[in-house]
Amino acid sequence: MQALHPHTGGVEKRRFDASWEAMAEAQIWLSDRCAALGLPDGPGNSLQVCFEELATNILRHGNVPGGGTAAHGPLWIEVSIGTDNRQAILTVQDNAAGFDLPHELAHSADRASGSAQVGGLGLTLIRKLADRVEHVQSVTGNCTTLHFEIGT
Repeated sequence: MQALHPHTGGVEKRRFDASWEAMAEAQIWLSDRCAALGLPDGPGNSLQVCFEELATNILRHGNVPGGGTAAHGPLWIEVSIGTDNRQAILTVQDNAAGFDLPHELAHSADRASGSAQVGGLGLTLIRKLADRVEHVQSVTGNCTTLHFEIGT
């Protein structure tokens, strides 16, 4: 497995406990950061929707199978946001159980069309809203980086 490589440099970052209450706080923080960066409504809204989908998946599925917390202590979610050239970059890192995002993204289209089990629509939404999706899974958790074009 690879080591985690979150986007760094000129990025605002904050770690939150993995709870529904903390995710509400994270959404407010992220909204404030989007405004401070002057992101246009389209990419800013897309970025926030994608964060909500990722955070929901972490909260629902991030615990170690069989109960308990993440493999490395209490579950947390770290959110980073910044801009690079003509794009906004959102990185969501956690210490949750491993998640095979590329596999799930490949199968989310089947779920969206109704040809597979219910679920996975959030990943379909992420794939449609983000211009690029990168995911690294390691023994210490997951790191997903989403890129959103913001124009000139």
